[in-house]
Order: sequence, then C-alpha cells, then structure tokens
Amino acid sequence: LRRRWIINTLCVICVLGLLCVALVTAAFANHYYSTMKSDLSYRAKSATEFFAEYQNQNYNQFYQSCITYAKTFEDKNVIELQFINMNGAVVASSYGGWTTSMPETPDIPIEPENPETPDDTFEDPDVSDPISSVARGVMATTIDAESALSDSGKIRIDWKKSPGFKVDRYEVFRSVGDADSFGDTAFYTTADGSKLYYVNTKNLKDGVTYYYKVRGVRTVNGKIYYTCWSDVTGQMVGEGPADVPQQPQEPESDDPTGAIRTGIEATKIDMSSSITESGKIRIDWSKTPGYEVDYFEVFRSTERYKGYGSEAYFVTKDGLRTYYINTKSLESGKTYYYKVRGVRLIDGEKVYTQWSNKSWRTIK
Repeated sequence: LRRRWIINTLCVICVLGLLCVALVTAAFANHYYSTMKSDLSYRAKSATEFFAEYQNQNYNQFYQSCITYAKTFEDKNVIELQFINMNGAVVASSYGGWTTSMPETPDIPIEPENPETPDDTFEDPDVSDPISSVARGVMATTIDAESALSDSGKIRIDWKKSPGFKVDRYEVFRSVGDADSFGDTAFYTTADGSKLYYVNTKNLKDGVTYYYKVRGVRTVNGKIYYTCWSDVTGQMVGEGPADVPQQPQEPESDDPTGAIRTGIEATKIDMSSSITESGKIRIDWSKTPGYEVDYFEVFRSTERYKGYGSEAYFVTKDGLRTYYINTKSLESGKTYYYKVRGVRLIDGEKVYTQWSNKSWRTIK
C-alpha cells in the first residue's frame, strides 16, 4: 500500500512538473516570436518608408538605393537584410554586398541559376542574368567630377565613381562657353578604367569658360553600357578674381641663379592613404603650387622609420598623376608605410622636392 501511494504521488508530481515546464516554454516561445515578428515588421515598414520616395523613379535609381541601404544597414552585424529581384535572386545583402546565390529561406522558391562566365571583378554581382544585373549596375553608377586650373594655366578634371562596378574607360566631353552644347563625340577618352583625371592642355583661350562632363563606359556581352553623367563642371581660362592671390610661377627663361632648383627643393608634398573597396591601399598626394615636377616617386616600407630603401617602389609616368594603388605584395595583418617625393630634371640632374609626410595602413 505504501509503495503504491509513493508511485501515485511521484507520478502526479512528475506530470505537474512537465506541465509547468511546457507552459513556461510555450510562454517564452510565444513572447520571443511575438517580439521578433514585431521587430521585423517595424524594420520592413521602415525600409518601405525609406524607399517610398523612389516609387516614381526608374529601376537603376531604385537598384542603387538598394545597394546604399544594404551597405549602411545599422544592424547588419546582427541580422541580414536582403533585396530580392522578381526571379527570387539576391541582388544586394547587408552581409558583404552582393551575393551569388538564391535565398534559402523556405518561404521563397529557389530557382536554378543559369551558367555564366564569371565577371572580371569580385565587386560585381554574379547572378543568373548578367545583362539585367551587371549592366543595370553600370548604368546606375554615379560619377563625381570637379575641375581646377593647374599651375601652368591648364584645366584639370578629376573624377571618381561610386563603388561596386568596374568600367572599361571614361569619356570626357567638353563644351566651349555653353554648358549645354557638348555634342555626341567625346573630347577625350581614357585608355582604361583606372585613370581618374584629364588635363586639357590644348585649344584654350584666355577669358573663355570651358565646361566638362564625364561618364564611364563598359562592354557587357558585346553591348556597350554607360554610367550616369557626372555633374557639369567648368573653368575660365585666364587670371582669377582680383581678390584671389596668385600662386608663385617659376621663371620661363634659363635659371643661372638657381631659382628653379631652390623652388623645387622647397616644394612640399601632402599625402594621405585609404583602404579601397577591394582591400588594397590607395595613396593620394598633392604638392604646393608654383613649380612643376617631371614625376613622383613612391617609397614603401613595413617599418615606420626605416626600410624604405634607395629605389622607389613605384614611379609615376609624369608629374600630373597624384595617386597610386598598391595591389601587390600585401599580407593580411601587416602594416605598410609610404612616403612620396617629386623629381625634376634640370640639366640632366635630378632635383627633389621635400619628402611628404608618412602615411600607413594595415591590411586586415
């Protein structure tokens, strides 16, 4: 009798215990899923409100907005944000840009991808339809351009594109005295997509304003696609306003007193560095105006105060280029230090500017 009473009591206690555990578990699960659903609904609503202003714009502008939103998603370290096209392919993701796979969530049907030749850069999305993804990305790419008068009175145009899609070359269009009459033929075309400047040295007259605009060009599967136009930028050739101080100009005649040599040696270089979208190191520099150089020398070291050597790591072809992208011999976890100087040949002798400041970056 005692044994039966103990067994009955224990059974009742176990059943009640299991029931309590089940009730608590159900309550926590309901609260968790309810909170998650509410949070996701809020985020979806926020994203919808963000894109509401784009409903009357074209696909390219909307697509670029998706990329921007994914890159700047504030909780990307906690939750993944995906943008999916009408075929169910992920075209943008907060987990590192663009993916090459279809979403694997059960509520989205998975469609097989069509084979394609891999794109020539990891930055471009490699999805089932290269024409509708890479081409649209190129057409949505924006160009930011600006112009300035060089030390020698020429017009220099510098530009940069939004990250994500490579171009094969850039086209520079020029208009004389009219910001709207550029014509259909480019005034200048770069040899490749790496050059980001042009110096207009010909067909310039004092007192005339010249306008420029730039676009990128890329061939995808035999068809040419263009980026968005840059804004129009312009410069007037000749002396600037009276209240703008004129920069020192080097003498045009022979230099028996050594003024040019002294001016070159007094020229300063200001340098900065950054990590590119592809994880390389970019160095940009500028010199003080007044004296031109024939080329620049870039020195590199893995130590801040020594190890640069006597031979330049990279030498520009002329004195107009003011950047260098280090794409080779980079190891993860190492820090690389750079310094730059300008070089001018005078009577066959090399004359150097002052060294730039040192700048460094660590490869992750």
